[in-house]
Amino acid sequence: MKATLTFDFDDPEQIIEHLRCVKALDFVIMLNDIKNHLRRHYKYDVPAEEILNNIQEELSEINFDEYLS
Repeated sequence: MKATLTFDFDDPEQIIEHLRCVKALDFVIMLNDIKNHLRRHYKYDVPAEEILNNIQEELSEINFDEYLS
């Protein structure tokens, strides 16, 4: 099965939709990393502060405004 997505880059909303599509894998990887950080906290008793700092680092790399306009 194949699918073709078509975007009109003259339409600002379509540009955002395109970015969401092409960055979807990056978001899934980031969520998996966050899941693993949380797992380390519960399985290995890593301090919550360290885990939260790691998650904040992950999230700070993303410009969410770019995808939410």
